[in-house]
Amino acid sequence: MKKIILSMFTVLVALTLTVNTASASSYTDAANLGEVLKTKLSSFNSTINSGDISLIDDQYDSFSNDIKKTERAIGKTSGKSNRDALNNKYVKPAKVARERVIYEVSQYRLMKVINDSLTANRVDIANSDFAKLERLEKRAVEIKEAGGYEQLPAKVSNGLSKIKSDIVDKLNELNNRNSRKNPAGIGETLLVEKDDWLDGHVKYEVELTDVITGDEALTLVKEANMYNDSPDAGMKYVLAKFRIKVLELEKEPYDINHAKFKAVSGSGVTYDDWISIAGLEPDLRNDLYEGAEHEGWTYFMVDENDEPLVVFNQGWDDEVWFDISN
Repeated sequence: MKKIILSMFTVLVALTLTVNTASASSYTDAANLGEVLKTKLSSFNSTINSGDISLIDDQYDSFSNDIKKTERAIGKTSGKSNRDALNNKYVKPAKVARERVIYEVSQYRLMKVINDSLTANRVDIANSDFAKLERLEKRAVEIKEAGGYEQLPAKVSNGLSKIKSDIVDKLNELNNRNSRKNPAGIGETLLVEKDDWLDGHVKYEVELTDVITGDEALTLVKEANMYNDSPDAGMKYVLAKFRIKVLELEKEPYDINHAKFKAVSGSGVTYDDWISIAGLEPDLRNDLYEGAEHEGWTYFMVDENDEPLVVFNQGWDDEVWFDISN
């Protein structure tokens, strides 16, 4: 009986020693990671104090991962008092430093996304994200005031302001750039330049100089040639006069023809039906050499209740839009 009791006591002691050893090992591992995090915190704070938002952003994710690793290790440590002490010593100061710049890093990253959208000419997405940026800035001010965080170096806000200012300039330029949503009107000259495999380098001016529609357009069509057809039922003719001046041209001549101009409905549907009107003078169709300037009529048949647009060179780099709703 004594032997059995002695054996049980020996096993119990061994288990206790094993548990204590494991607990001590977990505590040591957590403390070691905490010391590493403490060193990283010192480095991160130095970067914050430098005011360089780009460097802060570079270190942010790595620093966040170090916080997570330390938290996980502390979570494996036995004893709430031990865990609280380790968290207060290592994790809490690190989180305060991270939270101090979290909104600035978020703004910086969102502005990088906006710049990528602008580079890809995704203006609608850029405008939407810019609205998010302004909401984020407002929220940041509210959180910082409520949380009593230590103020960041002025260089951080100055750096973000400079990036934002550049974005605003780009957005203004692109939002005012010719597009389906921002077509040119009568008398507005567009300067267009492109370089592609078809025409090589071309630089030219294009201007919508006149628009005639409805009964007046039909009268001109019939006067041009009595055999010209009337528009289909529920449709109307729109005559548009364009001026084009070729400023620079790599491959001569530059072909101007009616097929390069397409009518697009107010709802965004391209009119694809082919029509032909003879006798309109001056005719738009021509071959132009460098320095040449030409003005002439082209024509479209559209829904009689539509307020259409015209797109020139649809789908090419020099695509431009005009309002012919008149």
